[in-house]
Amino acid sequence: MLAALQISLGKINAAFETLLPPPGWFIEMFSRLFDSDLGVWGGIIRAVIIAPIVEELIFRGLIMRGFIRNYPKFLAIFYTALLFALFHLNPWQFPATFLLGLILGWVRIRTGSILAAITGHAMHNGLVFLTVYYLTKLHKAGVVLPDYKLNIPAVVLLFLFGMVVTFLATFTRKKPVA
Repeated sequence: MLAALQISLGKINAAFETLLPPPGWFIEMFSRLFDSDLGVWGGIIRAVIIAPIVEELIFRGLIMRGFIRNYPKFLAIFYTALLFALFHLNPWQFPATFLLGLILGWVRIRTGSILAAITGHAMHNGLVFLTVYYLTKLHKAGVVLPDYKLNIPAVVLLFLFGMVVTFLATFTRKKPVA
């Protein structure tokens, strides 16, 4: 499911960037997000460990808990995902970040565990980090990757299958944590 989610989020980002291309300065700034004095390990620590822990404690912990006290759960998830996407200050990734926020909120509610949301967020960031890191290395080495046609129905089916498995795995929880 995670691979299908990553491909789907990537395609959403690409479609949005086609409609509204980001300026060159933004692409340059984003490519340096993973730079660190500690090399690749500094980027991993920052993007794959620290960011998911801090962001999930704030968004799926503190903020969503407050929304749940005042709104139905689906609205709490929606509002938290909206704030999560806005927080990232990247209009070109807003749709995909918002969708990720919805999924992480749902995981938090279904499992009752902030750790599940942190783990999902870390896995997502890890896959993004590895993709950006290795594609950048290939590009700098002059390797040109061929364009490929993505089998959208297969990706959608894989994603839906993963969601069903996740739902069934969390369905047995007797009392979701608010």
